[in-house]
Amino acid sequence: MSKVSLLLLVGVLASCTAPQRPYQFSMHSEKSQAMPQLRAALAEQGHETEYIDDQAGIIRTRWMDTGFMMGQVQGQTATVVRRYTVVLVTQPDGSLSLTLRADTKKCAQYGFEFAGEMVTGACESMNELAGPHQEELNVLGSQLQARINPGQPQA
Repeated sequence: MSKVSLLLLVGVLASCTAPQRPYQFSMHSEKSQAMPQLRAALAEQGHETEYIDDQAGIIRTRWMDTGFMMGQVQGQTATVVRRYTVVLVTQPDGSLSLTLRADTKKCAQYGFEFAGEMVTGACESMNELAGPHQEELNVLGSQLQARINPGQPQA
């Protein structure tokens, strides 16, 4: 296989999308203790929180441009923007279930703005994750799990 063919193949594979697999785990902790630990763990990994609802157990990070180029939006090269959402749910046995997911959009490069919890401009919602984003979600999930459940086996 020539170098050019190999580079084209790598480019095609990198632009593939796949259904998102949220990262999930259970823990024995109080929501009131887990929420500050999760916020701190997200901050340590460079994800500043934009929205927090301690009662509902929801944390959302700020939107970020991933720099991952993918197709076009309105005839312009598109970049993928992403934020993470953490949801804690109390189970009947008193344990907590954590779900981490990525919210993603494909936006025209230089044609969008972050406005608090919103992304405005030429964007399209994505139901799938692009390129390396599933692995990045899994790594962040395992880091949160290690912070909240030190010494426990990870998913």
